[in-house]
Amino acid sequence: MHEMELTVKPVASEDAGEGVAVLGAKTARELGVADGDPVVVRGDGVAAARARLDGGRTSTGEVRTDSSLRRSVDVDVGDTVTVEAVDPSAAERVSLAIAGQSREEALALRDELLGQVVVASQRITLSPGSPGVSERGHTADSHHRMPVRILDTAPPGPVRVTEGTRISVDPEREEGSVDPGQDSGQAGPTYDDIGGLAEELDRVRETVEIPLRNPNLFGRLGV
Repeated sequence: MHEMELTVKPVASEDAGEGVAVLGAKTARELGVADGDPVVVRGDGVAAARARLDGGRTSTGEVRTDSSLRRSVDVDVGDTVTVEAVDPSAAERVSLAIAGQSREEALALRDELLGQVVVASQRITLSPGSPGVSERGHTADSHHRMPVRILDTAPPGPVRVTEGTRISVDPEREEGSVDPGQDSGQAGPTYDDIGGLAEELDRVRETVEIPLRNPNLFGRLGV
C-alpha cells in the first residue's frame, strides 16, 4: 500500500465529525485511493479514516482532519502526518468505552459503528439515535455527538466493523472517563463547529494560535 507525508489542515465545518481525511485529487491519485476508501493517519498516535476528495480547496501535500482525529493522532494543525492507504480486515471483536454510558446504552450504539474503520486507541464520535453511520460516515444529527474510545480490536487494526463483529464495553471504564487522565473529547466547541468563516479562522490561527504554541520560534524572530 502507498503512503505519503502530508501537512495537517482543518476540515470544513460540514466534514467535522464524519471520520474523514480530506484529500486533494492529485494526492488521492498518488496514494491510490478513491472517495470513501479507508486510510490510516499516523503522527505520535494513529487513527483510521475514510478518504474524502474535496472540490479543490485542499492543496497537494495536505490532509484536512477534524479535531477528534487530530486528538487520536496527537497532532495539531500545521504538523506533518503519514497517511497510508489500507485494506482493513473484518473486525471479529471491538472493545470500546463511552463516557457516562452504561454497558446496555453503549451496546445499543452498535448500529452506529457499522461500516466504521477503526484502530485501537482511536477516538471517534457517534450520534445517538441516528439511523447509523454509513460507509460514507454520514450521521443524522451532527450536533449531538458522543465521544467513543476504541480500546482494542481483534484482529489488530485497522479493522472494519461488520454485522458479525462482537462489540464489548470495558466494565472498568463504562461509567467513567473515556480515558482516565486524558481529554474525553468533550472539551466544548472547536473550530470545526464554526461554519462559513474559513478565511477568518485561518487568520486567527496564524496570528493567535500558532504564536502561542510556538513562542520560542516567534521570540527568535522578534515577534
